[in-house]
Amino acid sequence: MERIKVTTYFDCTQTGTTSYRKIKANSHITSTEQWDFSRNQQRNFETILQCVSLRATPEDITTPLCTTSEDGMKHWTFSFSVSHDGSFATENDKTGLLKESVNGVPMIVGLSETYKEGFLMPYLIATGENSNINFELIEDRNQ
Repeated sequence: MERIKVTTYFDCTQTGTTSYRKIKANSHITSTEQWDFSRNQQRNFETILQCVSLRATPEDITTPLCTTSEDGMKHWTFSFSVSHDGSFATENDKTGLLKESVNGVPMIVGLSETYKEGFLMPYLIATGENSNINFELIEDRNQ
């Protein structure tokens, strides 16, 4: 079993907002604009998980945590497990196929993200100096 940590500059807050503009009575969402914002955060989270699901089924998914670095930039971090070891491995990179799968996938911007320069391309970039998503193998139970 492998565990992978995801870090991105895209707002991928897991809001749970999924049904079409259904504003619940006990919800903090009281307007269509708030619903759209919350749904778009959830969509970004779902997009990353769908990319992962192209090669393996993510399990034990943690809730994305938003933190702010010393330079004031926000980033979101979460992790997941996959039961098949090497699902994302290339010859030189244990998450290489995952990086290939996400490159160029569109994301929604204009939410809570703060990093703009070199980032505001509205799609995932997993390699190079302008990458806006990172995958790190943090646990490999077979090693």
